[in-house]
Amino acid sequence: LYWNMGEDRKNLTTSYSKNIFLNKFLNWDITVAEEYSESTRYPWYGYEFRSKNSLKTRLGTTFSLDTTVWNHHGPHSGNVFFAGTEVVADSKAKFTSLDLSVEGRNYLPITNRSGLAFRLASGKSVGPEPTIFLMGGNKAFRGMPFLDVGGNNYVLASADLRVPLFDFVAAIPSGPSKYILWPFMVFVDLQSGVYLDAGNAWYNKGQAPQGERESLALDYSAGYFLNIPTAFGLTFRFSQGVYGE
Repeated sequence: LYWNMGEDRKNLTTSYSKNIFLNKFLNWDITVAEEYSESTRYPWYGYEFRSKNSLKTRLGTTFSLDTTVWNHHGPHSGNVFFAGTEVVADSKAKFTSLDLSVEGRNYLPITNRSGLAFRLASGKSVGPEPTIFLMGGNKAFRGMPFLDVGGNNYVLASADLRVPLFDFVAAIPSGPSKYILWPFMVFVDLQSGVYLDAGNAWYNKGQAPQGERESLALDYSAGYFLNIPTAFGLTFRFSQGVYGE
């Protein structure tokens, strides 16, 4: 179940996925999703005023080859490759788009707790109502605002240098509250580093909203990040762009 609300859009998606492990490293998954969306564009954004609601069915499949070894921050060594396709139809079973995506990742350990990470990803959607891919945020173009960049095509490359920062950090309050709050205030193995992200999204020719790009124009962001694992297995991830976006 995925729910997303933006300044000019709302999206609700429910999905079911079946994973089939072909061997230890090769996985094949099949996903069926129902997606309801509301989209409103306002004149001061460069669009004509319009409002549109839609209900779509997505049928997708992905092959993934994964040889990574993980620690509690994520993959530390190995390689990952994804290749996926998705067919989309509206509520009247009319074809609306075909989506294609590929992604490769490589993790090179330097020590047991430091290393390099590289990522290259790309996607394209074609059809009468092609999918709009959204980029921006910690997982999809750091330095860009969350889900701020969109288009029917995208490309993204990134490189990280990851290093340990602190083994243990704790903030213990005084008084009886410490017995309740301490699990929320103990952090083990903080990690930091520097990153470089480059890429962008753009629309298909003849299908771009007014003022949006129809060809690739690379943007980049370079900065630093901080990952803070908590006692519950949840990791807080912060990043700050210094150069570029």
